Amino acid sequence: IGAVGMHATSMASQVAAASAIGSVTGAMTVANNAMDIKATNKIMQEFQRENERLEVKQEMMDEALMDAFDNEEVEEEAENLTNQVLA
Repeated sequence: IGAVGMHATSMASQVAAASAIGSVTGAMTVANNAMDIKATNKIMQEFQRENERLEVKQEMMDEALMDAFDNEEVEEEAENLTNQVLA
């Protein structure tokens, strides 16, 4: 009797899973019908283009900051000021 009960429980779980999959499939169909593929593709291309521009600008800013602060004169001045404060 225990095995029959477990089998019935298993069957009920499978029916519930199949019903849930059917609901998800229906929701996915509605979402796919609502989505404009061409517009989405255009948005994604624009995003990629803007992201590449941002990366280039970031690299330029990084290089400019490195050039501005990466010289011995600035380091020496900072060390002198630090020594004055600590003295």
